[in-house]
Amino acid sequence: NEAFNQFILSNFQNWIKEGNTQKLVTNIFDNHIIPLLKNDEKVCLIVVDCMRMDHMKVILPLLSEHFNIKHDYAISLLPSATPFARNGIFSGMFPIEIQAKYPDKWNQMMANEHSHNQFESFFFRELLNRNGFKNKSMKYYKTVTISDGQNLENHFSEYRNLDVIGLVVNYIDILGHAKSESKVIGELLHDESAYRDAVHSWFENSWLNSILKELANWDHKVIITSDHGSIRVEKPTMIKGDKETSAGIRYKHGRNIHSPEKGGLTIKNPRDFGLPIESDFNQYIVAKNKHFFVYPNNYNKYVNRLKNSFQHGGISMEELIVPVTKLEGKK
Repeated sequence: NEAFNQFILSNFQNWIKEGNTQKLVTNIFDNHIIPLLKNDEKVCLIVVDCMRMDHMKVILPLLSEHFNIKHDYAISLLPSATPFARNGIFSGMFPIEIQAKYPDKWNQMMANEHSHNQFESFFFRELLNRNGFKNKSMKYYKTVTISDGQNLENHFSEYRNLDVIGLVVNYIDILGHAKSESKVIGELLHDESAYRDAVHSWFENSWLNSILKELANWDHKVIITSDHGSIRVEKPTMIKGDKETSAGIRYKHGRNIHSPEKGGLTIKNPRDFGLPIESDFNQYIVAKNKHFFVYPNNYNKYVNRLKNSFQHGGISMEELIVPVTKLEGKK
């Protein structure tokens, strides 16, 4: 991870500056979906929020019973968090491009502190239209609760004739965040191996697995991917900021934020990283390796609460390298 951090720090800006972004999640549509649609094939894109590469690999044996599998990867955006990366997947654009092309939508997203991803269906339709697929029928569905998933399972057969299906699955992200909120879940998810076991157990008995078994008998090609992963944080890093600073554990953005260089990358010019400009003083700090940010107030309380929890938004292999797995039903 130390070497990977240096690799990202040395290359990420240049990838964006030079347009060499083929392996970033913003190009999943171009790389994996456009070729299928041009061949008049039907596609189901499933984005499992916060799914790590190792999570994907532990469910591959279950999928291999029904599908032929091709396994690839993509690299998330910085910060490696849902508001940036998942919007990037469904829009095919960097956050700064979304802000420029859809300023009203961007302002509405930023005004809603509980959801910065409420326009994914709109972005996905626009992405299809821009690439010459206006005639393709499309359905987008996001699951947050178990009842959302069960409702989708009950009605999924209605989508069989659609050209493009986009699904968002939030379970793994919710499970990871719950570790720092609940002592019981914290004990269950005590390390990466336990997290993998929990994901495998959930998937094996889930509505998602049931839907995939159904898709194995359809004409759709299935692509399962993620917007970012997560890492178990171990190294508290003190950070200072004003009341306008964002609340993330692995990344912060605001006007007056300061942190030791060893713990985080300070992004003074967000444009260089494809990030939006909110004000002339706006900057980001993104955590490196296993660091996490804690304010001086109640420092020990939050260190004890957050240490060894799974977080995302920073620079690590676990967060940035995400699976892109193509499934074709064996029928």
